[in-house]
Amino acid sequence: MDSGFVICHAFIDEGQITEPVVPNDSSSLSKMNFHLEFNFQTIKLWVSHDDDAHILMEDLGPSTSTFTSVDFGAVYEDLKQHLLTNLVNYEPQIFKDDVVDAIVRHAHTIACTDEKRSLVISILRYVFYFVDGTSLDSWLNDSPNMVPASVDVIISLPKKEMDYKDNGDERVVWYAWKI
Repeated sequence: MDSGFVICHAFIDEGQITEPVVPNDSSSLSKMNFHLEFNFQTIKLWVSHDDDAHILMEDLGPSTSTFTSVDFGAVYEDLKQHLLTNLVNYEPQIFKDDVVDAIVRHAHTIACTDEKRSLVISILRYVFYFVDGTSLDSWLNDSPNMVPASVDVIISLPKKEMDYKDNGDERVVWYAWKI
């Protein structure tokens, strides 16, 4: 493997959540109470190093979901800490902070106009590895006993460069960094 990079992408949308959420006892009375569904998935892509940069192999990790009920009328710091607990396995911190800020802004925006009180937050982590075809073949054939790195190991990897892109949509947050 020569090099690679990671992109974390979050998108917030109003929508139907797939499972019912049991509201907190006090928050169910609030007009700012929302049900949230967090969907997480990691996608690993091995990309050719040549000019075509085509995908040599793709590994779609399992998709997991968590559900919670949140009173967006709460104090911001309490809201932030509650929402960050859902993003504990994601880095960098600035990505998590921006996702939380986007969720809070979006909930406050639609709370006045929308009777639907549910948000779906989809978070994808794309891990790109740049390789040439022969090194990928030898890596796959010569290393049958390899296992994927744990989330803790991936998070502990040094971050060399990070880039933030703002496309003008407050419901989309993404970051990229070299590995």
